[in-house]
Amino acid sequence: MFVILAHQEAAFRERGLAELREALTTHVRACFPDQCEDPGAEALQALVEDGMRRATAHGLSLDRDIGTYVDLLVVFGPDFEHDARFPWARPLTEATHLPPSARLKASFEGALAALTAP
Repeated sequence: MFVILAHQEAAFRERGLAELREALTTHVRACFPDQCEDPGAEALQALVEDGMRRATAHGLSLDRDIGTYVDLLVVFGPDFEHDARFPWARPLTEATHLPPSARLKASFEGALAALTAP
């Protein structure tokens, strides 16, 4: 039987976060080139790190959910979930009866509907 010590677990977690940070930075740069024109590499990394931190504060823990949150952050700006212009984002903060992934999904579907509405 293997025993993973606390410092080993922390090292694995940090490595996983670093890999996710790198993958999300690459994704944002590739998928949102207009939003990435002005900020330099450091600013983009800071944006991704902030998005990751904020996503986990909402209880999101799956890489895909954190990535979706970062996408919304890039497209709609910081504090989009509290912005009155984006009522579709309310489930993320108000639907506390739902699990975090379900709240994000509801908000994301609302964002897609808002973006594709005539």
